[in-house]
Order: sequence, then C-alpha cells, then structure tokens
Amino acid sequence: MKALCCFGRHSYGVPSRGLSPEYVAFVPAIESLGYTVELFDSLDRGLHKSYHDLNVALLNTILELKPDLFFCVHLQCEIWTETLIAVRNIPNIKMVAGQRTILGNIFKVRDFMRLFMIALPRPTIIWSRSM
Repeated sequence: MKALCCFGRHSYGVPSRGLSPEYVAFVPAIESLGYTVELFDSLDRGLHKSYHDLNVALLNTILELKPDLFFCVHLQCEIWTETLIAVRNIPNIKMVAGQRTILGNIFKVRDFMRLFMIALPRPTIIWSRSM
C-alpha cells in the first residue's frame, strides 16, 4: 500500500529549523500501518514558483503515484480547497486533510490513528478552523 503525505519535511520549510512535527509524528505512524510513504514537500518554497505550480504538481504526483492514502497537513493556504476536492473525487483513495494550527490544538497521533482506522469504504476526514 502506498501513502502520499503532503506537508513540510522541515518546520516552516526551513532546513535549519529541523524536521517538522508532522514529518516526525505521522510518517512513522503511517509506515507502522504497512504503508510505503512518499512525501510531497508543500513547504519548500524553492520547489515551486507559485501556489498554482505547487497545486498542479501535487495533483500530477497523485495521478502518477496512485496512492491508497493521501494525508495532508497544510500550514496556511498553500493547498487549495479546489485541489482537495479534486483529490477527494479520485476513486479508491482515502484522504485525511487539515490545517496545522488546528492540528496542534485538537489532534494528537493517538486520535489520528483512531480516526484513520474507521472502516469506511472511502474515508475522507477534513478539519479546519470552522470545526
């Protein structure tokens, strides 16, 4: 099984800040479930000229990789709602997506694992400030 994680490898995309909490927490957790994890680094500003380029590259990566799971934690507005809707409409993909500021306040790895294990045909879990 393949998982595509979409968040920064480094905190705020800056290598000197060290590995991001998302990378440290979620990559090993998802791997422990038997997934092979690929990372789409959404915070490294050197990889894409604009948010448009980043979102197009993300969709192309998903279509090429065909992951079983798409796990996304965005920091601000780098991953567009339209992109998440497009991913949600791809057949046979489980999606978990949310915003980092909310993640820090209400979500812990234990809670993620409980939600992730919900046996739904195509689980899609999205959390945001409005929740």
